[in-house]
Amino acid sequence: FDWKTEEDAFMDGYHGHEKGGEFVTYERLRAMGTNGFQEPATAFTDGKIVGTKRLFADGKFNSKDGKATFKETKWRGLQAPGKEEERKKWPFLVNNGRANIIWQNAYLDQDNEFVMDHMPYPYIQMNPDDMADLKLRQGDLVEVYNDNGSTQAMVYPTSTAKRKQTFMLFAYPAGVQGNVVSPGVNEFIIPNYKQTWGNIRKIADAPEGVKHLSFKSIEYTA
Repeated sequence: FDWKTEEDAFMDGYHGHEKGGEFVTYERLRAMGTNGFQEPATAFTDGKIVGTKRLFADGKFNSKDGKATFKETKWRGLQAPGKEEERKKWPFLVNNGRANIIWQNAYLDQDNEFVMDHMPYPYIQMNPDDMADLKLRQGDLVEVYNDNGSTQAMVYPTSTAKRKQTFMLFAYPAGVQGNVVSPGVNEFIIPNYKQTWGNIRKIADAPEGVKHLSFKSIEYTA
């Protein structure tokens, strides 16, 4: 490719080949500032890129007959190789995912004082009875481990969590849940990043950096 700038690549790629890309240029995007548009673009009118509020609002889809196509399949992440052996060997199901306050794995939030103060360590939500069995208190640091690896987290009591089921942030600078996820995939060659089995043990009492936290429920109650 004879690209010299990022804009060259954009014009050769998105502008030249993406649906609606012919209406989008760097100059037009700069003119819109932070008032962007929803893809795909459909026109450029009155100095603004016109976007698409909702796809397929007319009931016509990108198929030969214009109808939507539904294909049924079952999620078999828990049947991936290695999962059953983990379930039999380790006591805790470790679910993982995201939190509203943190963007992805906090790669932008590491410079955000508010977020880092609120979440100095990745939390792992646990049923209070499980915490009592392990002699854990809110804010204690624990190691989450299995045969795949180990990571650390901050205990966050959550009364709605089922016994022996936990939820941990999926990725964080101070503790990456992916370290304990097995490499097994299902028949669609899709890895189950979201669940694994492991054990939990205490590393230390709640450090000074978490003693100011409230540990209130993060669940919304209407």
